[in-house]
Amino acid sequence: MKTVFWAFILFLPVLCLAQNSIEVGHAQIVYSKPNDSLWVLDKFESPTKKSRATIMFKHIPILDSLNRPVQPAIGIHYEEVTEKMDCIEYALNFIGLYPFHKPMPVLGYPKYSSNKNSLVYLGEYTRYEVNHKVIIAYILDKHVGIEIIMDATSELYPKVESDMLLFLKNIIIK
Repeated sequence: MKTVFWAFILFLPVLCLAQNSIEVGHAQIVYSKPNDSLWVLDKFESPTKKSRATIMFKHIPILDSLNRPVQPAIGIHYEEVTEKMDCIEYALNFIGLYPFHKPMPVLGYPKYSSNKNSLVYLGEYTRYEVNHKVIIAYILDKHVGIEIIMDATSELYPKVESDMLLFLKNIIIK
């Protein structure tokens, strides 16, 4: 009985994730919102035929060691993809647009993503003399392309890394 109780307590945060879905063409993107008490929906755009749609969550401000409020972010760009391509080709359309130092592909499935057609990069960059860590992921399945960018200062990244990785792992295309 104790084992069942502790298993329930350990998996409760995963079970409490709010499921959301978005229709894209003939498919559906299903994702779990990050913790509502820490992450706030900042932007929600619907797709048009000419542009990708965006969903962005920002973390409530966290004070860094210099007492500056910092807001890590999780952004999703998604679109219907009519061209025939694989996930690597899809990622190559976008990865060069960002000023990341040494983006390292770490693959995606199964460690970082639940989607077999995914590719995940870990990268770094500096803005205003502040180092940042990013996770950039691409998923292409059922004619839906998704780009996920998760960004935090290097100092605060350890505090939000598990939220970011859980968010990424829970995005699926049905």
